[in-house]
Amino acid sequence: MKDLSNNSFSCWNNIDYLRLIDEVIIPFNNDNKTINYSHFNSDVNARSELIAVKNIDYLIIEGVGLFRPKIMKYLTFTIWIECPLQTAISRGKHRDRFVHHNPKDQLWDGVWKNNDQEFYQKFSPHNNVSFIFNNSSQATI
Repeated sequence: MKDLSNNSFSCWNNIDYLRLIDEVIIPFNNDNKTINYSHFNSDVNARSELIAVKNIDYLIIEGVGLFRPKIMKYLTFTIWIECPLQTAISRGKHRDRFVHHNPKDQLWDGVWKNNDQEFYQKFSPHNNVSFIFNNSSQATI
């Protein structure tokens, strides 16, 4: 299993995209009735409980760093949400602080921001999607 305890991987390469493909995307694309995947617990750097999800014809995967060549070939429709980086960071900090009660401001302002910037520059995800939703003018918080 990939060691995901280091939060400073460039371009979000700390995420196990091959496991996402093998456990979720391929079974979904093969019309498996149930998709089983294991949750990754970053606090202990290990997979935890197995989660079973019924395949209901649509799969929405949300996450940082998804729009990269090794995953794009498996996706049929992709949406990029255009949002200024500082607005996204502000929203993420707010969610972590008030919804999850687990503030991570240092990560948001440091390695996560850097990972987002590097990923955007390397992969130009906005140029390789089916649809762009412009969320730039929405209220920040």
